[in-house]
Amino acid sequence: LPGVGELLRCGYMSTKKSTYDKTFGTVVMERAWDVLAIIVLVALSLIVKWGDFGPYIKKSAMDSYSHSQGFSLWWIALIVIIAIVIFIWLTYRFRDKSKFCATVSKAVSGVFTGFKSFTQIEHKFVFAMYTVVIWIMYVLMSYFGLKAIPALSSLTLSDALFISAVGNIASVIPVPSGMGPYHYLVMVVLCGLYGCTNEIGLLFAVLCHETHAVLIIVVGTISYFRLHIHKK
Repeated sequence: LPGVGELLRCGYMSTKKSTYDKTFGTVVMERAWDVLAIIVLVALSLIVKWGDFGPYIKKSAMDSYSHSQGFSLWWIALIVIIAIVIFIWLTYRFRDKSKFCATVSKAVSGVFTGFKSFTQIEHKFVFAMYTVVIWIMYVLMSYFGLKAIPALSSLTLSDALFISAVGNIASVIPVPSGMGPYHYLVMVVLCGLYGCTNEIGLLFAVLCHETHAVLIIVVGTISYFRLHIHKK
């Protein structure tokens, strides 16, 4: 169940010294910085790999769509941007009159609250470094996954950066641990950009995703029993 882990963690960690809402506040802060990290990762990967990614998306998506529909895809992108701006303005404008607008506004303000709460924690530098190292490890996971498969071993760290960005975009889709969307998007990128077969692309996606899942299960189980013994 997507997101349930965060609620369970807050319930488990709630004690007499730390209430549920305070523990949930740490989750909000973590997720706010994760959103920022994903945006930075995607932007950085596009900058580094635009020479390969730009022509591919232009040829496979924009040109083909424009040819079939008779007008440029850039106009659709402009319309979407304008629609998003109008939606944000209407949500803010009617947040006191509409329950839906109030919910959306509260979610957005929660993200900003998460960023703001960073100023109140004691070890800011340590938190920032942990965040940076965690996301570096995500990229390295993809890098060593590429090196583990002979057909993809010639790809570089910049390729791993781009693949990690695509994988994290897939993780936004509300399914458990990105199961399915991650595998599909990574496979499509590897096949479309690097010319590998569907089997090789899926092999890489399974290798990275499932080793990550197994690691979480193993370390999580060890941590649970360690914490339980420590409490006793």
